[in-house]
Amino acid sequence: IKRKKRILEIGGRKSYIQEAATQEGWETTDIEASSYNIEEGTKKGLNIIPKPLEEITSIESKYFDLTVIYDFIEHTQNPIRVIRMVKEGLKNDGYFILRAPDTDKEIPKLHLVDHLWHFSQKALENLLQKEGFEILKSFESGVFPQNRTEYGKIVHKTFFTRKCK
Repeated sequence: IKRKKRILEIGGRKSYIQEAATQEGWETTDIEASSYNIEEGTKKGLNIIPKPLEEITSIESKYFDLTVIYDFIEHTQNPIRVIRMVKEGLKNDGYFILRAPDTDKEIPKLHLVDHLWHFSQKALENLLQKEGFEILKSFESGVFPQNRTEYGKIVHKTFFTRKCK
């Protein structure tokens, strides 16, 4: 019997990744704090852990094949704790996809208030490597907002990594 692959999405908002992975046969879990997003994901039959990440004390050790965090790490109180939780939850050689604004490119005025942290590409690379991840690829993955230059543009970077043993 072949085991399903397991994916953890943290701060998945509308759970698009989880929804797509479920359709492809993955066992999925999303940690989500927004009551609206919890309700919407539950309506779709998705597996939602309805808690703020800060209330999660641990993730099942070596359980997930892939963890995804898109545009969320900059909103957390302790990004290092989050990365360590991701590492603990990943199987050996598991994958971690992280997307965050690259504030080295341009610091947008609009997001100075709601982002608790600002990372350059180099800072995220250093953090991921220090915490035991091998960076397989990093790339620019969107510039937002595309039509509101008065607030500045946010250049996002995505890092595709693998947990080192």
